[in-house]
Amino acid sequence: FSGILDFPVGFSAPFSVILPPGQVYGPLGPGNSLAFAPGVRRFVVNGLDPLVDGSQPDAFPIKLASNPAEASFTVRPLTCPSVARLGCIEGWKKASLVVDERRPGKEKLLLRLGGGPEIQTSDLGDPLALGGTDYSVCAYDAAGLLAGSLSLTGAGRVCGGRPCWKALGAAADTRGYVYKDRDLASDGIGTIRLRSSRGVSPSSISLVAANQPAGAHQHFPGGITAALAGASEVEVQLVRRDGTQCFGATLDDVRRSDATFLRANLRP
Repeated sequence: FSGILDFPVGFSAPFSVILPPGQVYGPLGPGNSLAFAPGVRRFVVNGLDPLVDGSQPDAFPIKLASNPAEASFTVRPLTCPSVARLGCIEGWKKASLVVDERRPGKEKLLLRLGGGPEIQTSDLGDPLALGGTDYSVCAYDAAGLLAGSLSLTGAGRVCGGRPCWKALGAAADTRGYVYKDRDLASDGIGTIRLRSSRGVSPSSISLVAANQPAGAHQHFPGGITAALAGASEVEVQLVRRDGTQCFGATLDDVRRSDATFLRANLRP
């Protein structure tokens, strides 16, 4: 994109625009323009009030300029806050994030939080019921600005003829939840495991998302590694979308961070 030519009318608050690696421009509104020099592959518009239905392609009719003049692009509603939340549950002994976008169509993301603090099953929400808890995975740069996200909308949903979510343990003594979807329908997310703490057994969270190598299911959004290229640290958060609860870690041991690959760990 080479710029924004105009902003839509019908919103009460001014907009702000965030460009990687965290430059913020605003306030902006109808009649304003913003040039991107030398050009960007992605940007974020904040300040939508009232909010819009992100599933509707014409919900936010922004006018853009690109070079070349004709281009294809995707508009995705943010399910993560534009800046990192404060007060997330932390205290993990181990944490890591790997994002591999070296091969287009075969992208993959692995998130692991282990050896965690005391977490009750109720803290995790309830993804078993239709309309229950959905989640977002949010990655932020060192400035605390959103660089990438995954959205899971599988509460109570069926995957391949079976419930996407299952409880860990007996119904009267649930220890957490497991999500599995072979179709990778929600932003490429295939598995999630949420485990509460119990006695000497610590809490843990893990997630795997990908595009299928065969190309049948290409839902992983991509662009996360480019947005975090050169990052000195990464803040990763799993956010419950039915409330304020979130689980996070600051990964301050970045082993590799370039346009197509990221590996970041929690420093021992």
